[in-house]
Amino acid sequence: MSSSKHNRRRRTTPPATAPVVSSSTTRYRKPVLFTIAACLVGLLIALTLPARLHWHRYEAQLDNTNYAAATESLESAERWWASTAKVTLAKARILGQQGYDDEALAAIVAAENIGADPAVASAMKSRLKWQSGKLDSRAQRHDDSNLTTDDLAAIAMGHIVGGDHDSAAKVIEVWRERDPHDASAGVLASLIAQEHEDMEQSGKLLGDAVRENPEHVTARFRLAQHQYSQRNFDAALAGFESVIATLSPHVPAGDRVSINGEQLHASRFIRALILQEQGRIDEAEDQFESLLANFEDDFAIRYSLANMHALHGQGDQILETLKPILGRFPDDISLNYLMATGETLRGNVSQANDWINQYLKARRELNQLLEAERKRGNRPPDPEFYMQLAETYLRFKWDDAKPWLDMAASLQPRSPRVRRGYQQFYENSGNFEQAARYSN
Repeated sequence: MSSSKHNRRRRTTPPATAPVVSSSTTRYRKPVLFTIAACLVGLLIALTLPARLHWHRYEAQLDNTNYAAATESLESAERWWASTAKVTLAKARILGQQGYDDEALAAIVAAENIGADPAVASAMKSRLKWQSGKLDSRAQRHDDSNLTTDDLAAIAMGHIVGGDHDSAAKVIEVWRERDPHDASAGVLASLIAQEHEDMEQSGKLLGDAVRENPEHVTARFRLAQHQYSQRNFDAALAGFESVIATLSPHVPAGDRVSINGEQLHASRFIRALILQEQGRIDEAEDQFESLLANFEDDFAIRYSLANMHALHGQGDQILETLKPILGRFPDDISLNYLMATGETLRGNVSQANDWINQYLKARRELNQLLEAERKRGNRPPDPEFYMQLAETYLRFKWDDAKPWLDMAASLQPRSPRVRRGYQQFYENSGNFEQAARYSN
């Protein structure tokens, strides 16, 4: 019996080489493996989530035409390992929507070279061609359901560039049917109304666009401009203040050549003009002084600030404000008149008379050309005469030269003389990036 028990014990004892895995050990390992897997998944989500959030912000800001903020969001997404090819295409989209076609095309090609989706890149190239006025057979079929709202926006702009406002209006109508809440469609429609000098309709369209999307920077900016032109100063001031509050955190200091930079600069400048109109002279002067700190060579700011000094009877300050730009605009009638005012206030009658005589001479020359234009009557348009007018205005009253440049360009768009005129006009206005486009 003892032998039998011994044999049973020996049979139930496992061999020394066989591993012993208890069911409790197996149950313990499964939760550990699951926890490790969950942590890895969580880590992966944590690493990709910031890029997605920044990308979402980029798309929202682009829809709102806040290009500066959209660029910031893209750069943040790139730091969180967003696809380089995708980011480069997105930068091209920002450039394209601002009208920088050459820069946008270069970015698209760069994205293609690093593996961007060929179909997306091809569609973006088509939009760049369309918005510059090169409308192919596909663009003419604007009711094609395969066209996106981005496609329709580019096609509508292409028709506007070509002066075909009726076709542009039809495309915008299809665009608004596809997306009734896209404020950009209303902004583009307002441009057509403005071209037809229907300011009431233009204002209504801009107001509707702002109601559809209160965050749309361009709609708010252009509505404020419209209200200012209608002398609705309180509403315009509120609109410009909202644009300033939105763009100030994102636009680099001193930038007035990008779309948002120019919007921010204009909003601050017109805000100062409104304060002046409302009789808030000290506030307006402070605003002009603040602008001058960043834009020392800006004609409009110095001229407006000199006007403020004239209202205060400050002759010395008038001369001090204008002298830095007299070398660039020696014959400008506005500056000549203010210089005469400053010398008069200082009691320098002889110098004041010299400035007045220079002013009157320039005014006579301008009037003679305008009278010659009036006498031309119904004779065929003459680009040579239009350029003569444009160049005279660039010399004596440069900020009124653009309509004559536009008329000359409509007849001779590739004329080197016209391009030089545009270059000078934009340099005078301080928009050096735009001026550079006419330098070649």
